[in-house]
Amino acid sequence: IEQKVTIRFKDTVIELWIGKNLATVNGEYKLIDPTNPNVKPIVIPPGRTMLPIRFIAENLGCKVDWNPDLREVKVTYPNE
Repeated sequence: IEQKVTIRFKDTVIELWIGKNLATVNGEYKLIDPTNPNVKPIVIPPGRTMLPIRFIAENLGCKVDWNPDLREVKVTYPNE
């Protein structure tokens, strides 16, 4: 059984496969994190799916900031 997550937002379609470090954005294959091949979607029993937020957010046009002191991620979608 294929385990895939599909995200659709406006004109963007992102497909990610559980356990794979490759995804598609509008049909184009991309490495989720070119600097770390271990970054990939996973399932944590009993049924939580963990997704790479930076990859998803940036491919949806968002700005992603990491605060290492607070260990906090801030995702900002631009005003239209």
